[in-house]
Amino acid sequence: MSGSFDARTLWAVLSWRSWDRMALAKLVEEAGFEVSVSTVPSAAALDRLAQSEANTHVILAVGPEDLESRGIAALIARCGTKTVVVFARNGCGDQLPKPLPRNVVGVLTDAMEETIAAAMLTVAASGLRVVADPDAPADRDGGPKDGVQTLTSREREISHEICRGVSNKEIARKLGIAVNTVNVHATSIRRKLGVRNRTQVAMYFSKASGVALGAVAADADRIPAVSRLLATYPSAPWPPHSH
Repeated sequence: MSGSFDARTLWAVLSWRSWDRMALAKLVEEAGFEVSVSTVPSAAALDRLAQSEANTHVILAVGPEDLESRGIAALIARCGTKTVVVFARNGCGDQLPKPLPRNVVGVLTDAMEETIAAAMLTVAASGLRVVADPDAPADRDGGPKDGVQTLTSREREISHEICRGVSNKEIARKLGIAVNTVNVHATSIRRKLGVRNRTQVAMYFSKASGVALGAVAADADRIPAVSRLLATYPSAPWPPHSH
C-alpha cells in the first residue's frame, strides 16, 4: 500500500524493543505507507539507512532509559538528511535534545491518538516540520502571511483552488485559461512560498489565509486529523523546511 502524499514513501522503523517495532510498523501501514526496514538502531544500520533511497524516512523509538545511555542526538545525526520522527515512550518527550536536530520533523508519544499519529507521518512525509518545541529555530524570517503577500492576484486565486483540492485541469477550466498556464503559475507559487509540492502549498496557504483544507491530493477523511495536528503545535517553524 502506498501513502496518499507520495506513492513511494517508505518508513524505516528503529527501536531497541521488538514490541515498539511491531506497533510502529502497524501504525505506518495503517497510515497508508510501507515499512522499508524494522531493526535495532545500531550505528551500522543508521549508516546504511543514510545512504538508502531518498524517499525513506525514519521513526526512532526511545524511552527514558535510552535517552540516558544511547546518545540519541548522535544516532539522529547518523541518519544524515533523512526525515526523522521520534516516538517518545513513557513521557520522555520533554527529555529529548533541545533544540531538536533539524532533521527531526515530529514527535510521537504513546498518549497520542492513533489518527493524530498517522497524520504526523502524513505531514512528515509531505515535507512539513511539526514539532512542539518553542526553542527550535525557524527556517526563514517572517511567517506564512509574508510569503502569501508575494503572490500575484492570479497566483492567490490558484492557491485558493489548490487548497480546496481542485486539480490543475479543473482550475484551468474554471478560470478559462490553459492547463500549461496553471502549471506555470503553480511552479511560481511553490518557488515564492519555498515549498515543494501541492500539499505544502495547500497547508501553507491555509495557515496564512484561513482557507479550509480540501482534498489536497489526500484521503478526505485524513485532512481533519492533519488540520488538528497543525493546530496542536502552533509553535512549529513555518514555512516548512526542505529536506
